[in-house]
Amino acid sequence: VYKRQRVGRFSFGRGGIRIESSALRGMLKSRPPLLGTHTATAVLAHAPQYGLVMRKYRKNEAALAKLRAHTGARVEVLFGSWCPRCQQTIGNALRVEREIAGSAVAFQYHGLPNPPAAWKDARFVATHAKALPTAIVWVGNREVGRIAPKDFGRFDRVLAGILSR
Repeated sequence: VYKRQRVGRFSFGRGGIRIESSALRGMLKSRPPLLGTHTATAVLAHAPQYGLVMRKYRKNEAALAKLRAHTGARVEVLFGSWCPRCQQTIGNALRVEREIAGSAVAFQYHGLPNPPAAWKDARFVATHAKALPTAIVWVGNREVGRIAPKDFGRFDRVLAGILSR
């Protein structure tokens, strides 16, 4: 049986959580946000927990087959590594990218700073994004569609639908 006992104090500060006991002093610091444009490998290296989301994603083989056969597109995912909704859904985009590896559909991930700076980020402003995460789908230099936060749970089907228009 586990018995709770007090071993020290903790407090929240600007740098993180400060922990103090008679034998130990330390601070848990939060990881800085992932900023700028990155590959899936860099995103996973920064936040390995996205891999857990990837494993749970229920893929649609018909949609993945359409994506593998597509002649070329780019998917730009805007997200914040600090964003709880992004933490729960970015793994879905990463999984779809992994499933269609070698196809002509390329992915890039753009990490934003903590708010309010996120809303002033040049890429966020230029794309007129309204929420996070948002995936913008490009064919050549033309935007052909967007995947809204609510649709990241069926990322492969929505992306295949956009690219089938």
